[in-house]
Amino acid sequence: MPPITPKRFAIILVTYTIVYAVGTFLLKPGTAQNAFGNLGQCLIQAVIVVTMGMNVRRSRKHGNAFWLLMSLGCLLWFFARVTWTYYETYLGVQISDAYIGGVLFFLHGVPIIAATTIQPHAEMPQCDRQLRLGYVDFALLLAWWIFLYGYVVGPWQFVAKDDLTFGFRYDFLYAIESLLVVAAFAVLWIRTAFSWKRIYGHLLAASLLYAFEALLINITIDHKSYHTGSLYDVPLIASMAWYAYAGFLASRSRLEQEPAVLSLQVQTYWHSRFSALALFSMPIFALFAAIDSGVGPAIQRYRVLLTLVSMLVLIVLLSLKQDMLQRKLIGLLRESRDSYENLQRIQGSLVQAEKLASIGRLVAGAAHEINNPLTAILGYSDLLADDDSAAADQRQIADKIRGQARRTKTLVSSLLTFAKQSPMQRSLLDMNAVVINALQLRELDAVCKDIETVRDLQPQLPEILGDPNHLLQMCFHILNNAVEAMQEAHGKGTLTVSTRHEGDRIVFRCADSGPGIASPKNIFDPFYTTKALGKGTGLGLSACYGIVHDHGGQISCENRPTGGALFTVSFPVAIKKPTPETSTAAVV
Repeated sequence: MPPITPKRFAIILVTYTIVYAVGTFLLKPGTAQNAFGNLGQCLIQAVIVVTMGMNVRRSRKHGNAFWLLMSLGCLLWFFARVTWTYYETYLGVQISDAYIGGVLFFLHGVPIIAATTIQPHAEMPQCDRQLRLGYVDFALLLAWWIFLYGYVVGPWQFVAKDDLTFGFRYDFLYAIESLLVVAAFAVLWIRTAFSWKRIYGHLLAASLLYAFEALLINITIDHKSYHTGSLYDVPLIASMAWYAYAGFLASRSRLEQEPAVLSLQVQTYWHSRFSALALFSMPIFALFAAIDSGVGPAIQRYRVLLTLVSMLVLIVLLSLKQDMLQRKLIGLLRESRDSYENLQRIQGSLVQAEKLASIGRLVAGAAHEINNPLTAILGYSDLLADDDSAAADQRQIADKIRGQARRTKTLVSSLLTFAKQSPMQRSLLDMNAVVINALQLRELDAVCKDIETVRDLQPQLPEILGDPNHLLQMCFHILNNAVEAMQEAHGKGTLTVSTRHEGDRIVFRCADSGPGIASPKNIFDPFYTTKALGKGTGLGLSACYGIVHDHGGQISCENRPTGGALFTVSFPVAIKKPTPETSTAAVV
């Protein structure tokens, strides 16, 4: 069976409308024509509910809400028609103007009005909390329209039944609601383009035809000249078929996103204004009910009581909305604070990286230029210091020159090491093995004999991806820095080294019992050192910073409350690619 295209579906709907028209023309007024008309309308309205529901779950969240509300409106419409059919066809009861099913006919337009405010075509990032606010706004809209129906029409349906007054007021209120639906689709049709313009255009045409035909049928009902299955129903069936085609066309179309007609702020502004208008209009309705003595005391009491109950419902809904807005505001403030803190950290990292890159380029060029004359100074000082024919004081001066030149050469070598951009040889590593190797190298120094080392290494850590030599250099320098700090302060102390698997990262911590660091924020700056003059270049921790960030990790330093410094280094856990054997096994 070939698939049903929009064109074929349109032909089916046109054929259905023609068959319905022929049936109403051939059948004589009576039970058969009545049953034919009611069942025909129930069938086409069931098709509308199905075609509208086909679009749910096809779009983004606010698009789903649009089609869900459209489906709800069409479902209420269907239930209203089923109720009419049950009374008129199954029970054979002559339905009065003020029958209870009229409420469903009236309320079916409310979800459609609410749906038009969602703008499913627009590129507006709406989160779940915004959608929940939209549902509260829909509840406010529904409650207000129910109140409006009960206030304007209800007295002549529930208190003092009067078909003539009820019919006039119902027709007036229903016409206003239908025109609002038409106006809403007209605005959307004017302000959109591409595929959504077609959908809104069909919905506009269908709603316009239905508004005109519904008003005509309601007037004929008031004049007792309407019966179901008459020719008055043919344009009604055409409007229903048009609604069904619009829903089916949308389900078969690729609906493109378009720039937002109204921003989210404007939508929120409109909903807030409506909420305030709905609540502030209640005292006006209550005041009018109190002074309108021409309707009788029973209707006056009914309207005042209805207004008070509706005010209570609206206040509860507005309180719920206010609570949700407050929660949302608190969440946004927290997100803003977290974003600001993250921005500060990123800015600090960028500034630090820019410092390292700029100084690295400067050092690389300067160090090479210094090396050439430095080599000559070392050579000539060696010759002079080793020349037996030279005087003793000359050889002593030459020896001092050689010592200072060698010290300068060591500094230049450190600068070149810091500035060197050597490629990393990445491989899967066990962080515990890297830390143990660094500890073993550090313990070879006799200075470590008075330093107590506490190891707290978590076993069976996930592997990380990195260069073993670079990471060993990083760990060794951090350990060496901690040992030297304790030696300078007390000559002894405790070095605590730990590794942990936290979330998706491997964390290495090194804590000492030394004097701490005067300025932890500047510890990774190039040439920053707290050691005595001539004992440190201030490049070691800067190099560690670069190594860690080259591996996609993070490094930080802080002073412990109990004394001493704490270095924290974290690396992401390596993501292992599945082997062909593993993939095959998983498929099987």
